[in-house]
Amino acid sequence: MRSLGWGGRVVVVGQSLEPVEAGPLLVLSFLRLGVLGHLGYQKRHLERVLDLIAAGRLDLTGSVSGRVPLEGVNQGIGRLTAKTEAPVRILVIPDPSFGRTGGPGARTGERGEAPPPAP
Repeated sequence: MRSLGWGGRVVVVGQSLEPVEAGPLLVLSFLRLGVLGHLGYQKRHLERVLDLIAAGRLDLTGSVSGRVPLEGVNQGIGRLTAKTEAPVRILVIPDPSFGRTGGPGARTGERGEAPPPAP
């Protein structure tokens, strides 16, 4: 809070269950400081991110700390909670063949929709 000027604002983008110490409430009020939070997104934002990934313009592989099968979801949550090896994002893979061409769960359309029926 010391880095804010008179009437400055802090925008909290990431959320956590960890407590945050912001100092005495009187200081926030006296200096007219504001704390704003942002939680969530709209469907169109997610669609845009998926489009960027599909076009190869956004690479998230560096933020994927691991993958777990659906049966291992509790293990993945445990890693995130314990912060084992500082995980950023753990993907849950419900079907090992998901995304493979020709196999069950193969992604065939831009949004993963099923292929059109054969003529």
